[in-house]
Amino acid sequence: DADAGADDDDSVVDDDDDDLCCSDCVFPAFVIDHLEIVTFLDTPVGNAFINKLLVGATPPDSDDVILLFDPDVPLEAASAFTAHFGLGMTTEDLYSFDPAEVPVDLPMSLDDLRQFVTVNEHLLILQFGVELPLHQAQVAGRFSEDFQLITEAAITGAVDEADTWDIEVTAGTLHDQMDDRPLDIDLNGDGVMDAWSFEMAFTAYQFL
Repeated sequence: DADAGADDDDSVVDDDDDDLCCSDCVFPAFVIDHLEIVTFLDTPVGNAFINKLLVGATPPDSDDVILLFDPDVPLEAASAFTAHFGLGMTTEDLYSFDPAEVPVDLPMSLDDLRQFVTVNEHLLILQFGVELPLHQAQVAGRFSEDFQLITEAAITGAVDEADTWDIEVTAGTLHDQMDDRPLDIDLNGDGVMDAWSFEMAFTAYQFL
């Protein structure tokens, strides 16, 4: 499992990303520069509040939230690759994966239209100030023609109702914030809805 978002208070902030490279990425990798909640809380106001916090928190404007997406092969002629995906940090002029968190390995397929998607579902741990397990998670998107950008991308999955009872937020628990939203996913396959669908959109750019 890997964190898919965090507040990196311990990093050395360097907002000039033109010179940043990655100290432990095998190939030129991607750093997420835009995150946006699409489906999560019951009210649009709640989602808008989270999105407001995310605006300006990602590179190149800020190093508060760093997520790295690191393919293990050159992409131009690939039909499949594994992406190392997880929480990043900056130290002086270097990006690296946060040593306190192990990035998740996501096997991906890649088609002729430069569209990629995870081959299997995974468990990701998202962080919005609290840890949120995302079950049956998938990552999908599209590369630009020159493979310099990731566009139209999204992280999707399911938030298990059972997990939300123990996640404390400003006003009670996360369950309190989501209880008015109908459950719409059957995680364990018993015919009873027990989870909420989740979607977060993102874009990213390549760095050396």
